[in-house]
Amino acid sequence: MTKQNFSTVILAAGKGTRMKSTIHKPLHEVGHRPMIVHVMKAFEKAKADQIVIVKAPDDNIIDGLIGDHTSVIQDEQRGTGHASRIGLSGLPKNTKGKIVFALGDMPLIRPETIQEIVEDDSVVTVLAMRPDDAKRYGRLIVNEDGHLEKIVEYKDANPAERRVRLCNSGTIAIDAEFAEELLSEIQDQNASGEYYLPDVVAIANKKGYPCGV
Repeated sequence: MTKQNFSTVILAAGKGTRMKSTIHKPLHEVGHRPMIVHVMKAFEKAKADQIVIVKAPDDNIIDGLIGDHTSVIQDEQRGTGHASRIGLSGLPKNTKGKIVFALGDMPLIRPETIQEIVEDDSVVTVLAMRPDDAKRYGRLIVNEDGHLEKIVEYKDANPAERRVRLCNSGTIAIDAEFAEELLSEIQDQNASGEYYLPDVVAIANKKGYPCGV
């Protein structure tokens, strides 16, 4: 099988607030290694062409963990869509294939899963999950043909949408040719006043670009 070109932006600027910790979330250890290291290793094994890490301005640790990979700073915490745009600036303008936007606190993501995402031929591909308890995860709204229509954040979802059990894992791949166009159109008109990366699904649909799960 021919290797699919792809690059990765790992979002790692999250604080440890909900973990009641002063340590940045991706730096908490699992198996005696920071979570961000597990994520990077998975993308290295999946043969990512380039890896960019988005970090917080007061994070002085990540650069010592990422080796030859690139890091960029998210000066303000304005959501995953904002962080993704900043991460995109760390990639060359001629980047080819898919760009996988992943979270720095998902240490169990597997190289095989990454490769499946990259091989999907949709312009936007979302890695989904069906947890026993969907809690406050974003819901994936899929039509009868299996086409992903939108992702709704829990706090913005209506009762019917909250009953959906197909949830957003946070990992989203975008065809590099369309990434800047789609990310630039994300707005902050929502309950949190933040830029949500999952909004690229609705934006892509409006443009007639295929979205998959």
